[in-house]
Amino acid sequence: MKKIVSLMLIFCMLMCSSGIISAAKSNVSIQGYKINAADVQEVFSSWELTDSVQSVSLDIDDCDIAEDNIVISGTVNDQNQKTTVLFEGKMFISGYKQNKKKVESYVGALSENNSKYEVLYFEIKNSTKEDDVLFSEKLKTKKCFILYLRDKEGNVFAFQEKLNKLGINASDLKCTEVAEGVNDKYWFVKALEPEKSEIPFEPSMFPELDSDTANKLKQATISESKMINTLRSSSNGYYNVATPVLRYSYDYGYVTYEFMAFTYFEGYINDVPNTGTTEWTSSLRIVQSARENGVINNDHNAHFFKLQGSSQSNGRIQCTVAAGDNTRMQSLRLGYQLLQGSNRNYGGAVWSVLGMVAESNPYTRYAYQILNIASSLFGEPEAKLIQQDANSSLGQDCAVMRYELSNSNTYLCCSSNRLELFITVLTADNTQIRNESTVAAVNWKYAVKFSGNSSTVTEYNVQCAYVPYDTNR
Repeated sequence: MKKIVSLMLIFCMLMCSSGIISAAKSNVSIQGYKINAADVQEVFSSWELTDSVQSVSLDIDDCDIAEDNIVISGTVNDQNQKTTVLFEGKMFISGYKQNKKKVESYVGALSENNSKYEVLYFEIKNSTKEDDVLFSEKLKTKKCFILYLRDKEGNVFAFQEKLNKLGINASDLKCTEVAEGVNDKYWFVKALEPEKSEIPFEPSMFPELDSDTANKLKQATISESKMINTLRSSSNGYYNVATPVLRYSYDYGYVTYEFMAFTYFEGYINDVPNTGTTEWTSSLRIVQSARENGVINNDHNAHFFKLQGSSQSNGRIQCTVAAGDNTRMQSLRLGYQLLQGSNRNYGGAVWSVLGMVAESNPYTRYAYQILNIASSLFGEPEAKLIQQDANSSLGQDCAVMRYELSNSNTYLCCSSNRLELFITVLTADNTQIRNESTVAAVNWKYAVKFSGNSSTVTEYNVQCAYVPYDTNR
């Protein structure tokens, strides 16, 4: 008897030390719906159940809350099949409901530890203020528990019940962080397939762009010059907008949501002096926005696109720079600067020398031709790693240089992010006459991925073909 009491005391001490402050009723059953995979799009687009929906239940054995963590164990009953489940994860403040709708609500980033189901959405609504609850009018003004699951066949299970039936005390939740949009207002992007399209760029689509940049990008899209989708914005700057706007559209309930992303690159192709050096740069960017029934919603939580490495370049983001006549590139400053939010990182890059500048080489005067045929002329170059702040010389006059980010996990998601490459440039032979008609070229290879239910990755191989500059100036 003493041994049993001792074990119980040890268990209680472990529970307290683990931070568990609340436990719901045990052995509670929640009735729910099973929505067949073929009907998921229709049901969640219209918020109306179809005739093919089946009744299922969730038996909850335990539901424990520890600060901002929750653990739920139980069994999903699907017809004659019983599946043991264990849900675990972190809870967050619903920024959408608490800040926008003034409804106290918490949502979770949960996983099912037995890998039987994917948790699409989990919410604990701790308010009696009216708020939409799918498939249940009576729960609109109730404190409630909402759980949507998806099995490996694509069927969705919806469980919704009043909190008091479960014995959950939501006031015991101690959440300080706001949820990401994919776990909150925009959870449906994990469940539904979007309508995908490409549309022309308009400055009004992206409020995060400053008006000067937006207007220059718009000018570049309608440029009739031979700089094809490239605007020479000043004596040495350029913008390239060779890609359209990616749009993913969802009909969810009474609202049409559009998520949009636009990629472009900009930089400086400075005139090359007679003596000394100058610097060329190219900065890759992505901007995003969302619309709800046609009205712009500049919500960072609605940013689901990521710019990442391309399969065309070994899963990495790659930039190739080609110089024109009598121009030499060297690695006095060769590398990249990556800005993600408030973080600023510097690093090395992988580069390859593809050719030499020589008077007898007719392609050096036309950089875009170099860019297209360099590989066939010189074969696949050996890649070398250049460390940060490297000062080594290339050892020969270089007409084309290729960068590959050494970190294949690099990605960009917001207008505050950018990936900027830079290189030192000088005149190869300052005894030649000044050339006022040569051009440089910049090529980027990258991909854009949408982090929703759609697994589509859009690949880009974008060439900025004509950026004029002077050499031996």
